[in-house]
Amino acid sequence: DSPIYALSECGDARCGAHRTKHPEVRSRFRNFIIKTVRKAKRENSAWWTSGLRYASLGSGHLLWDLEILERLRAEGIEIKQICLIDQLYAEPDDATLFVLQTFADWQSAVANLEDVSSPQILAFTSSQAFFKHCGRGGIAFGCNLFMHCDAAFTGSDEESWRLATKALVDTGLFVRLNNLGATNVPDEMLESGPEMLRKYWQCQQEHSEEPFSAAAWLAHGDGDLEPIEDYLLGDEPEEKAYRHFETGERFKAAELDRAEHLGLEIWRVKALDAVKSRVKPGHEAAIFGEFSRGEKLIAAERNGDWIRVACTEDLWG
Repeated sequence: DSPIYALSECGDARCGAHRTKHPEVRSRFRNFIIKTVRKAKRENSAWWTSGLRYASLGSGHLLWDLEILERLRAEGIEIKQICLIDQLYAEPDDATLFVLQTFADWQSAVANLEDVSSPQILAFTSSQAFFKHCGRGGIAFGCNLFMHCDAAFTGSDEESWRLATKALVDTGLFVRLNNLGATNVPDEMLESGPEMLRKYWQCQQEHSEEPFSAAAWLAHGDGDLEPIEDYLLGDEPEEKAYRHFETGERFKAAELDRAEHLGLEIWRVKALDAVKSRVKPGHEAAIFGEFSRGEKLIAAERNGDWIRVACTEDLWG
């Protein structure tokens, strides 16, 4: 057996970054990273000094991270620290524990072969846990390469940006490969609702957009990130994000029109501070998310002073 047979990545054939169905997606992204590293070495402008410190958001079962780290080693770069960030590690099952141990054993074995110290490996159970320790003086401070390769979730762009700006050293590299947002859509919704939204729903159902979005930025040590343009990354991230934003805005407008047609109440957030949403009525209930000033909310039903915000199924199901 391969010594890394336990490591894996998303196997959903509908995924835009599926390794065998869309082999060009990951390879182009990987090639961009290696090309950037080679250029820095060639021009004596490396942003790492005594070894590279790597962090990965949404690292999962680590096959992709192992590939990137080995490609970096092939360029003569010593790996000093590896920070892995995933909720999967909070209550790991036996398979996940075995993956983590296998990954650690591999890192130790490779370091031994190269006659260097084994990299420090830190596993964080949430982005907040990493954020707490990645500032100046923290154990995870001084990141040289911050990776986010995962299916997008609500707020994922902002979350990865927040972590990268705090953790990265000056001229550190932030790279992201995701699908700009995916939603579980019931099959029947692909056959109903406004025609203008069917393509949007199909895109969400297929877990991909174009098919995935690749982007990269350079950190400047002051909380600012400068976007990098490269043919291997495709269109500029701002252009991709704008197209996604436009689609989302059309979706919101259609939802509001549908709510009016169904006679549902529409509320607007007026509070200056973000309004917390909870999994059920009651101030003691777990917080599910938040809404900002100006956002419009569709009430599917009322329960005393509480409203249940309508989901897509309420409007189109």
